Amino acid sequence: MRKSQFIFVLMLSTALGLANAYAGGSCGETDADCHWEIENGVLTISGSGAMVSYGSYSKYPWYSQRDSYTSVVVEGANETTGTTGITSIGDWAFTTMSGVTSLTLPENLTSIGTGAFSHMSGVTGGIRIPDGVTSIGDHAFYNMSGVTSLTLPKNLTSIGDYAFQGMTSVTGSISIPDGVTSIGNNAFYNMSGVTSLTLPKNLTSIGTQAFQNMSGVTSLTLPENLTSIGYGAFAGTNITTLDLPDSLVNIDRNAFSGMNSLQSLTISENFQGNLTNLVDGGAYQKALSSLAGAQKMLEKAQERGYSEDKIARYQELLEQAQSKVDAAKANLLANTDLFKINCRGDVELCKANLLAGLSEEYKIVLGTKFPFDVAQATYAEPDGHGGYTIKTYSGKIVGYKNKRIYTVEEANRVAGQKNRVSIKYR
Repeated sequence: MRKSQFIFVLMLSTALGLANAYAGGSCGETDADCHWEIENGVLTISGSGAMVSYGSYSKYPWYSQRDSYTSVVVEGANETTGTTGITSIGDWAFTTMSGVTSLTLPENLTSIGTGAFSHMSGVTGGIRIPDGVTSIGDHAFYNMSGVTSLTLPKNLTSIGDYAFQGMTSVTGSISIPDGVTSIGNNAFYNMSGVTSLTLPKNLTSIGTQAFQNMSGVTSLTLPENLTSIGYGAFAGTNITTLDLPDSLVNIDRNAFSGMNSLQSLTISENFQGNLTNLVDGGAYQKALSSLAGAQKMLEKAQERGYSEDKIARYQELLEQAQSKVDAAKANLLANTDLFKINCRGDVELCKANLLAGLSEEYKIVLGTKFPFDVAQATYAEPDGHGGYTIKTYSGKIVGYKNKRIYTVEEANRVAGQKNRVSIKYR
């Protein structure tokens, strides 16, 4: 090798070695706010303020060597340097650093940005988020699949969408601090190893699929101020009993679907929520709407003098819609047979409040089913001639065979007389 080539290679090797040993720069509005440095595989963030946020995975300064780091240390107050500590983690600051196995956060931290630690799948053991943190952004800890325990900060007030989704190795208990009033969509999705869940007493809303597939949870207390539960929020859990607070008004579709261990559901006489979405995901209500639409289409076709072939097609569509209604009704009955509905207080008031706001068709089907036993209960259904017939759930017509019933109230009253079930109180 010629001397000039040797010197060049030596200089290049030395430069690369130094780059691996040390690199650094600013990660805040100023270098004093936030400074980063890398030495021997450790990324250290220090300063006296907030990190800046990064707009995409590739924009943080240490991105190009992200797979070579084994540890991330975000420093707090340091007497030696005179810094007071990092207060905020920027958006996407450490995302996809899958080689990192150790993460250290300072006690004076107050917020964690969107996607900050997402896909850091190499971090193992427990994570304790410092008590000073009040806000955790969307996707903040998304897919940190190696973490085995999670402790939330006592001063926490906000949990973003997908914040902890994918932390599939977490086991034991999750206790959400009382300062949290809302939980984002998919926030704790698929954390099947969690066996105990404590919700904050001031919680008012739970997002879509927030706790879906948290199958290790078998008991849960819903807070008294809760007003809304999103789509599929507790689907796939193994909760055995639920007591719904009076404040709960909005229960989205499939909020409790797949809860095969559910044995009883309790409400009070003041409960104003709509349980039909809980029972069948709204499928029956949708089927009824489709049936009404098919009926109108046929009537218009007949009024406009359409050809026999077209009218026959509309009649076929109507029959298909009716079949879907029948199937949805059967599914409704099968689902509701999985648990009993109990009442704290006046049973008739409970029943009336459950039915409030529902369509007349829905009232007829559900009106005699609180509490109920599918094997014995009866219901009233339209007879196609402006009246109602009382039937059992097997389809058998019972009572009033030769006397038409003209009102919903009378139909449900008669069906109720036939409904020989016991009432369970709590």
